[in-house]
Amino acid sequence: MKHTKIMLAIAFATLLPAGVSQAQTSGPVTGFESITYRPRYPNESRPYSSRTSTFSQLHAGFFSPSEFSSTGFVLGFRGGIAPDDHVQVGVDVDWHYKNDNQTDVVSQQQLPTGGTSQVKRVLSRASSNLVPLLGFVQVSGDHTMPVIPYAGAGVGYEAYFLSADDFNTGSHFDAEFGGFAWQAWVGAQLPLSGRSRLVGEVFMNRAELGRDVDISGATYRETVNLDGTGMRFGVNWGF
Repeated sequence: MKHTKIMLAIAFATLLPAGVSQAQTSGPVTGFESITYRPRYPNESRPYSSRTSTFSQLHAGFFSPSEFSSTGFVLGFRGGIAPDDHVQVGVDVDWHYKNDNQTDVVSQQQLPTGGTSQVKRVLSRASSNLVPLLGFVQVSGDHTMPVIPYAGAGVGYEAYFLSADDFNTGSHFDAEFGGFAWQAWVGAQLPLSGRSRLVGEVFMNRAELGRDVDISGATYRETVNLDGTGMRFGVNWGF
């Protein structure tokens, strides 16, 4: 019987995983005991690694300047690094486009199938392109939340390109404005598979852009106020 116990102890020792000595077991082997070995990894409870990672975001939405009567379209990209799961640092580049037409109804008539048709004359046409280039910092809630809140702010430069035609006088107007600007936003992220997230945010833009103009030999500063609010929706993913 003693010989049998010694043989079982030797057989059990040969079955231990590499790096685990018999001294690590709780006491001597006296029979058929059930021992489970499972390695523990330091990051096993975290789906994201603690190392610095990169991220990208594509978004679209709208922007409504407070001193303009119409709302424009927004398309943009955001990218940079994430030092940890709660902080993102990077660059945001957007394109805001707006088109306005002033028309006059020349005539209208009833259609045989119902409704009316109108003949319009275009009095003037104007289009604008606003391009913000901002460095930003964004802070978000914990990644384990079903809906992750976040807030961010960015500062940088904005360029504003304005073009207009007055068809009554035949005049054409082109101007380029630029200057310091900043934005702040709050939003929420809805986690998808992996590190992808749907995002939606409300943002505020603050900018007074200008250019130098010469009038009768004197130089003046012409400015345009582009303060306003808007919304952006898109997809954010990490690497």
